[in-house]
Formats: sequence, structure tokens, C-alpha cells
Amino acid sequence: SIFLREVATLGEGSAFGELALINNKPRAATIIASRFCQLGALDKSSFKAILGEVAARKLNDQIDFFQKQPIFSALTRINLSKIVYFFKLTNHHRGDKVYGDHDKSDHIYIVHKGDFKLIKDLDIAYNFSRSTSQDHGIDVDGHRRGKVGRKYTSVKRRIEVKVVGEGDIFGFEDIIMEREMRQLSCFCNSEVGELYRIRKVDFLAKF
Repeated sequence: SIFLREVATLGEGSAFGELALINNKPRAATIIASRFCQLGALDKSSFKAILGEVAARKLNDQIDFFQKQPIFSALTRINLSKIVYFFKLTNHHRGDKVYGDHDKSDHIYIVHKGDFKLIKDLDIAYNFSRSTSQDHGIDVDGHRRGKVGRKYTSVKRRIEVKVVGEGDIFGFEDIIMEREMRQLSCFCNSEVGELYRIRKVDFLAKF
């Protein structure tokens, strides 16, 4: 019997099958519809005539970028061509939230362009002393002493933990530590930014 292992789930707007056409290689995966789908299809000759050169250049640019990163530097271009397939490029503008504190830890990110801030929101408790009117005796100077109580209040403070830039990987700390929820928030810090994003399950399966 043949055992099939799920390596990716593709949604609306995703494309697949181009690697075999670009590299003139047999299919490397089986595609199965998980529910009713409507698909558009191009045969090999039409794909190469319309998109082949653009798709090949895009793939080579992706491989060049990933090969510069230490975590991928030992991989061959053929292996990288299979891995980059699992990364999705997302676009952001200044102030956009990538994820928030206590969001689910389900992706790992690599900065392609721009920079991003990692933020920690803290509740800082302050206490203030106050005297009550309750008589608590006489002090050495002959003055009445009041009973001292404590009044607490908390103030929210946003602490910038780190700024990450091109080629930096982040979001994996929570996954490595097996934390289900994020410990930090992430926001785009530059005018525009681009991130490569990979699902946790795909990253752990590949690395």
C-alpha cells in the first residue's frame, strides 16, 4: 500500500505544479482536493509560452535569497527549489500587525524587505502610600500617627524588544520552546515590508 503524508495545504489564489514544468522533472507530489474546488489549468506549452520565463526568474530569485541565509546555505539549489514552495510572501506597511501577544504560534517568518519591531506589552504595578484617619498612637514629637495603607495601580507599558531586518528569522522561538501562544507582538516598522512565512508543521517537517 502507498502511504501519503500531507506536506502542505493550498487555498484560494495558490498555484501548484509549476516546478515540474520549469525543471522538466516528474511530479514530486500528489495533489488531492479536500473539498469541492474550481481550478484553472495550463498545459505545459502554454505555461512556458505565457509564464515560463517569469516563473523561472521568480524561482531563481527566491533560491538566491534563501541560499544567503545561514540556515539554508548547506542546501543545494534543487533542494531549495522544493523548500521555497512552502513559503508564502506577504506584504506589509508601517504599523501593520503581523501577529499579537497571545496569538497562536503557527508560523515562522523571514524578513525579505524592510524591518519589523518585536514588542512586549507589560502591566507594571505601582503602589502609593496613604495615611488613614484611624488613630494609631502618638509619635515621639507628640503628633498622632496614622495607620499606613497601600494603594496599587497598574500602567500598561510597551517595550521594544528587538528590530529585525532583511534575512532575519523570527517567530521560531515560541515554536522551539513548544509555546502555543506568542510571547511578543510584531509590527511592520518600515514604510513597506515583505515577509516570507512558512507554517509551523511544514517547517518542522523540513528541518
